[in-house]
Amino acid sequence: MRGELWVASGWRMGMGGIETMAAAIGADLATRLPRQNKKQREGLALLVATALDVRDVNLMELAAALPRAAERLDLRYQWISRRLGNPLIDTDAVMAPFAREVLARAGAQACTPVLIINQSQVNALVKIL
Repeated sequence: MRGELWVASGWRMGMGGIETMAAAIGADLATRLPRQNKKQREGLALLVATALDVRDVNLMELAAALPRAAERLDLRYQWISRRLGNPLIDTDAVMAPFAREVLARAGAQACTPVLIINQSQVNALVKIL
């Protein structure tokens, strides 16, 4: 539902801004991935919150909406590219707990998950869906 965010703990919050949503996502990531580097986790949470806000994973769209101090769009785009291309972030390990939960919920409710394919390249191995 647009305007609300449900996290694993079952806590619901209004979308008072991307930063507020990122804090909730970061807390959820900390629960699911306690060994993940804090700075990496915060960056990923900010990207996810921005993607949910703009409802797109196009990197230019994310850069335009990203709440960062950098005024220039190209600097925000560069920040996103660096976070997504960080070889220390195991994208499979980050996505796995969320994917399991989404699939389990969909299966329990006899729902069919719909994937949206996008051409945004995260790194040499991963494209954003």
